[in-house]
Amino acid sequence: MSTNSPAPKASTSFVSWQANHAGIIVGNLDDAIAWYSEKLDLRFERRWAIGEKQFAWLEAAAAPGFIIELLCGPGQDHSAAHEGGDPSFTFRHHLGFHVASVDASVKELAQRSVSVVAEPRDVVGAANRVAFFTDPWGNLFEVTEKITV
Repeated sequence: MSTNSPAPKASTSFVSWQANHAGIIVGNLDDAIAWYSEKLDLRFERRWAIGEKQFAWLEAAAAPGFIIELLCGPGQDHSAAHEGGDPSFTFRHHLGFHVASVDASVKELAQRSVSVVAEPRDVVGAANRVAFFTDPWGNLFEVTEKITV
C-alpha cells in the first residue's frame, strides 16, 4: 500500500475543507463551559438549544477558528461509532469540517459511495447548514457551512 497522498483535485468540493470543530459530550453544560474556560483558557462563543439538547461553542482565544462543541442532554452516547439514526437526535463524538458548500460536499460524498447519515439542513441556533456522514468503521463526521440567520 502506498503512503503517498494524491495531489488535491481542485475540481472537487473537498479542496475547500478545513477542520472546524470536535463535538464532545458533557454531563452538565454550565460546568463544562466553566471547566474548559478556566482550565484550558478557551473562550466562550455561543450557546443554544434544540429541544432538551444543549450546545455550546468554545475556541482558543489566541488562535480562533477551531471550535470545541460541547453537547449535553438526553440521548448521549459516548461511543465513537455511529450505528444509524439521525445524529441530530442522538449525540455522538464527531469531527466537523468547515466547507464552502454542504450541498456540494454531500453530492460529492454520494458520488464516492460515502454513507451520508443526515442530509443537509439548516441549524438556525448555530447559524450553520450541516450534514453528517460516516466512514466504513462507523466514525461520524460533520460538514458545516455558515448561513445568515
